[in-house]
Amino acid sequence: MYTFAAMTPEQEIEQLRHASADQAKALKGKLRNYVLLRLAVFLAFAAAVYFTWWSGALTGGLMAAGVAFFFFTVHRHSSAKEAYEIEKAYLALCHEELEIAAKGTLHRPDGDAYTDPSHPFTSDLNVFGRHSLFQFLNRTQTPGGEAVLAAQLRTNLLDTAVIKDERDTIADFATHPDWSLRYLAHARRSREDADEAPGEMPDAVKPAGGKALRILLTRLAPAAMIALTVAYGLEAITFNAYLLALAVAGVTTIFFLKKHSNDFAAMAAHSGRIKSSESMLAMLRDRDFGESPFGKKLEAAHLDESAEALQKLQKIIGAIDSRGNIVVGIVLNLLLFWDFQCAYRLYDWQLRYGDRMPGWMSLTRETEAYLSLAMYRFNHPNAVDPVWEKTQGIRIDGARHPLLGDEAIANELDLSGDRQFAVITGANMAGKSTYLRTAGILAVMAMRGLPVTASSMHLAPASLYTSMLTVDSLGDNASYFFSELRRLREIVDALESGRPHFIILDEILKGTNSVDKAEGSKLFMQKLLRLPAKGLIATHDLSLCDMAAEHPAAIENLSFEVEFEGGKLSFDYRLRKGVCQNMNASFLLKEMGLV
Repeated sequence: MYTFAAMTPEQEIEQLRHASADQAKALKGKLRNYVLLRLAVFLAFAAAVYFTWWSGALTGGLMAAGVAFFFFTVHRHSSAKEAYEIEKAYLALCHEELEIAAKGTLHRPDGDAYTDPSHPFTSDLNVFGRHSLFQFLNRTQTPGGEAVLAAQLRTNLLDTAVIKDERDTIADFATHPDWSLRYLAHARRSREDADEAPGEMPDAVKPAGGKALRILLTRLAPAAMIALTVAYGLEAITFNAYLLALAVAGVTTIFFLKKHSNDFAAMAAHSGRIKSSESMLAMLRDRDFGESPFGKKLEAAHLDESAEALQKLQKIIGAIDSRGNIVVGIVLNLLLFWDFQCAYRLYDWQLRYGDRMPGWMSLTRETEAYLSLAMYRFNHPNAVDPVWEKTQGIRIDGARHPLLGDEAIANELDLSGDRQFAVITGANMAGKSTYLRTAGILAVMAMRGLPVTASSMHLAPASLYTSMLTVDSLGDNASYFFSELRRLREIVDALESGRPHFIILDEILKGTNSVDKAEGSKLFMQKLLRLPAKGLIATHDLSLCDMAAEHPAAIENLSFEVEFEGGKLSFDYRLRKGVCQNMNASFLLKEMGLV
């Protein structure tokens, strides 16, 4: 388990919040000073010009100096404003962390759009949706970062080396909450500045012609047009000759105008998000990740080249934007064949950096997702890292659902050795479903490299499959029972592939009568015992518990009990060995006046 500063997470965030509030106040004062300075500069130079109007040279010099100094203050004001906006975003993130710590509020996007009933486990375990694991962990600020986090939570990592690399990356980020929150502040600003770019970045589109035509259009022709313009100004050539040259340049530009405009537009659609990601890439470049797994990932992506690439791209985009003014665009194209200049520059840039830019953008989104997981780790210093075993199985001591906090009742799970299944019985509302979801969620988190809310956890990586919330489908003309059979078929197919699985079932064959259910459940259990599976099965069918006597080494009966005290129900939510003794359906019906 990794250790952090002596302060609690809340105290450390509070300290960061205070420092940020002071910095934001200072920046706000600086902005006000720049506004006043700009006004003072304008008035001072206006007065100086007025009183020196008699001297043309002096007046001109003062005007030039005034304009230069004015634009200098504008630039400094713009930089200070950007820093102030980042600081405000950082301060807001600190407030949000403290609010979540104090109130447990889950106001972040819930990822409901990623809900997929056909997924092996996410729907049953409430990975997405309101009060979900995704909403609990999510700190991403952009749609791209959100999508990466969702993809991570949908995927079980099955290679312990990969899981440990993920754990080390998350732990490294978790030890730097200041850097993490500042990165997320830049991500929040990038979300405000630019929408997510549509689709993939365009491939490099080669302009018409070969090397000779390129030299002609970008070197010789512009030089010739400038020379002809000078010659016409000196009356060395006639107007008709100069007009002919302009006509040739204009026709050439118009002939390729549609192609160039389409190519420029395709790149412009992405330039906003690329520019908005510049500050995040700069933070990744400036921090020394050393030989860490994430550092090696940055090195493999050649991130050090991104600064030069973005600088060049912004210059190209600026050159393309300059043609947006009709008058300027006409002049530039007639004299310098500007569209061809921009097209060849863009082509060269795409050849050199086009295949790397998507990877750089992906790194910014991936970092957001990692920081979501890192902030969870930072906020839960008492969570423990799982111990990875080579032999299939899972054992958890003191397991608590992460969304229920420290007040959750801790329970145990032991499916190590020959033990394959735990059959869990219990009254309604006694805690069976919460226990199943706790075990499943902790497995999901462990296989993402996260620490877990337990005293200890030992497991070997295994694919997770669940069947808890099966529903019928009118659109597919599938009954509830058929939908469940289809889900069980998927589980068996996955197991017959030979890959170990951890499965969680809540009531096998819910959609049929009790006799069929009992017989069918036993037959299905017998099949599972022959496959590489370990798991939990909750049931109200006590006859299924008889299988523990037939397979004592492979199956264990566990239960949650309910007590009746003074005409009231009492739950302690503690897992016990054996079969449950008390049920409460009749009692609840009477209490609600339904019988």
